[in-house]
Amino acid sequence: MRYYGVAVALLIAAVLAVPATGLATERVVVYGQSMPLTHLDSAYGAYLTYPAGYEAAFVIYEGLVGFDANMNIQPLLATGWEVSEDGKTWIFHLRKGVKFHDGTPFNAQAVVVNVIRGMDPKRTTTNRMHWEHWESVEALDEYTVKLVSKYPNAMTLASLAHGAGLIASPAAIEKYHDDLGTHPVGTGPYKLEKFDVGRELVLVAFEDYW
Repeated sequence: MRYYGVAVALLIAAVLAVPATGLATERVVVYGQSMPLTHLDSAYGAYLTYPAGYEAAFVIYEGLVGFDANMNIQPLLATGWEVSEDGKTWIFHLRKGVKFHDGTPFNAQAVVVNVIRGMDPKRTTTNRMHWEHWESVEALDEYTVKLVSKYPNAMTLASLAHGAGLIASPAAIEKYHDDLGTHPVGTGPYKLEKFDVGRELVLVAFEDYW
């Protein structure tokens, strides 16, 4: 899968490489965008230049929850959740056996690291609406995480399904720091092969995708 920043946004080609046997050995989609793709870090408000960044990020990363084709909330990296009667405490039960593209296991601590980054107002300047209501995050065990909000928020699940809620590898965050946007590492079905910033992003299938 290749994303290009070009003058007009259009689907350029979908190519099947078919040998003499008639069985496809490779499928390549080449996709042109009207805006250059320059950054893929959900902890920065402007990281996803619309629409190029979102379309790439949602196949590299995943969130606790996501939207289905009808924009209904569905489980993703979380398999289920409960919310307290006052609407301020959320308990998420996480999917087991999930790996990030760098081999790091997905667990509650990974969620904690990402939520803390998201809550940092110095990073998420234009995504504050998705993070400003959170007060704390805590790993209860390896696959259970608790988020506490300052006040009830009806948009909680929608915010977590938004691009701002996409979860990156904590090992990659530690390694790349503010350069994570050009070295994206998620749990999604596609992983980074090449990123020529502003010109070309090449993704390949992640063989260990859950």
